[in-house]
Amino acid sequence: MTLGQQDVSKVLLGPLSPYTIEFLRHLKSFFQVMFKVETKPCGEELKGGDKVLMTCVGIGFSNLSKTLK
Repeated sequence: MTLGQQDVSKVLLGPLSPYTIEFLRHLKSFFQVMFKVETKPCGEELKGGDKVLMTCVGIGFSNLSKTLK
């Protein structure tokens, strides 16, 4: 998501662990990308407890070493 195209990407995850939060801090410091984090309460359509919806805009990274054919 962070290195993807320069458009909005979303992912629905379970509760964030301390390791995941620290990983998001590393992404912010290295790529200057911030995530919008919204909590989704447990409903009938969401099984397994509370969820977290994370949204970000990619930086548009492309591999310059890749040869074009």
